[in-house]
Parts: sequence; structure tokens; C-alpha cells
Amino acid sequence: MTWKLVFKIYAAETEKKLELTRYKLNNISNVKTFLTQFFEDQREWIHQEKQRGKGIGYEIVLVDEKGEDLSVKNLYELLHAQEDLVSFFSLTTDAIGELLAEGIS
Repeated sequence: MTWKLVFKIYAAETEKKLELTRYKLNNISNVKTFLTQFFEDQREWIHQEKQRGKGIGYEIVLVDEKGEDLSVKNLYELLHAQEDLVSFFSLTTDAIGELLAEGIS
């Protein structure tokens, strides 16, 4: 499985997305280490952009073998099979299922 980090910058009513990186997911601790280092390195830039009135966010997107983003349904099924992902997000699969169901409805 692959994961990618997408950085989003919101200015006024527009949103720009920039895919920063794409990595093969072998060990979830590698993801945690990368994100910790990335946000530590970018702390000042993020602060400056927020001062300019730009909202900044990020998302971690899981990607299938074909390079396509995984759908919400597939992500839920995947989380049942990948307990390390569940512990990374600190949610049980049931809690994730409830959140996804709320988002879909």
C-alpha cells in the first residue's frame, strides 16, 4: 500500500492542493516520524501563512496499487485489516465506521 501527503492552502474561496510526497507504506512508525519532522521543519512557514490569512491544512491519502485514491468504503475495509493504521489514528474500527457513516449521510 502507498500513502501520500497532500498539503492544502486555502485563500479566500479558493483551495489549492499540492501533493508533497508519496511513500510506500511498510511501517506506520515511518509515517509518524516523517510527519513529525515535516511539521517541525515547516512550523515558521505555516505560522507566516496563517498570519497572512491563509488557512492551511493537510490530509494523508491512502493510494491503491493503481495509484488511485482509496474510496471511503475501501478505507474502512482496509482499517479492519490494518490494525497499525487504527492505532495510528487512535480510533477503533467501530468509531471510524460511525464517523464515516455520519460523513456519508
